[in-house]
Amino acid sequence: MGKGSIQLILDKPYYIAGEVVTGNCQLVLTENVITKDLTIKWKGMERTKFVIQRTVTRHDPATNTTKTEIVYDKYDQEKTFFKTQLCLANFNGDTAMAGSYSFPFQFQLPDNLPGNFNDHRSSFGNSYRGAIVYKVKSNLDNVYAKDIKDTRYLVIVPRSWTIPQPIKCHNEKSFLFGGSGKLYMDVEILKNVFVPGEVIPIRCIVDNQSKKDVDKLKIKLMKDVTMHAKGQTHTYTEEVNRNIFEGVPKKSKFDKVLNYSLPQQIYPSTQGTIVSCKYHLDVECDVAMAFDLEVHPQIEVIFMPAPGQPVYYYNDMTKGCWK
Repeated sequence: MGKGSIQLILDKPYYIAGEVVTGNCQLVLTENVITKDLTIKWKGMERTKFVIQRTVTRHDPATNTTKTEIVYDKYDQEKTFFKTQLCLANFNGDTAMAGSYSFPFQFQLPDNLPGNFNDHRSSFGNSYRGAIVYKVKSNLDNVYAKDIKDTRYLVIVPRSWTIPQPIKCHNEKSFLFGGSGKLYMDVEILKNVFVPGEVIPIRCIVDNQSKKDVDKLKIKLMKDVTMHAKGQTHTYTEEVNRNIFEGVPKKSKFDKVLNYSLPQQIYPSTQGTIVSCKYHLDVECDVAMAFDLEVHPQIEVIFMPAPGQPVYYYNDMTKGCWK
């Protein structure tokens, strides 16, 4: 603890872009401290970092030999949404007496902020990092010893401008040889905006006029991530979750509502300038020894917890970000 400690206490577990962040800075001094001031810093940013390897062949004229080596190119990019420092208490180099203090604070968030995001992955020897981070840091300037400080990460909910609307998708395919005939699929969803953990009723209409069985119906949540860094772009799509449902025998029809459950712990959709995270569903007719029949409705996942709902998962989202 040294000569004291600082604890930043936020009034809410998360804030919507455009809101005013409020809280208290709790300062406890176990002995007198010579100090200049107590400050609070607010910063929001998105950043990316790529390390991409390539093979380079070099010729040494002196020895007339050729050497091949791996070179690592680094690409970094950052965009700052806000960066502000405020003074909570000014001591002008005088003595702050031992004791407990409480300093209220507030900060107006911009209204166009993207939501939190954090990802780090490797692919074929390359490394890709992307993050959207918001943090607040308080610091007591200790003239003759180590500064006393505390840092908190903010969970920011972006304003969603998407108006929920129904989704309808259609696809069909023909089978050749022993599976002759056509397979039709229509998918209907009442809206396109959801929250983590929500159950999505999906009406699935399959007309299997072929001689092949649809072994099962699959609904998968797919995450689409795009990151940019100094002219380089890295994109990937990965499966987050899947539910399996009954199939459709050959020469038969299927018309049911399939209840697909979104995972409780997923990043919300977000759109920054150099980092974006989007989602779509894969609704598939799984047919043996043939390409599956699929539709890919786009959805938006928003983070809007109910009162009292724990948000520990989101509190930890950005703690692993590099400094």
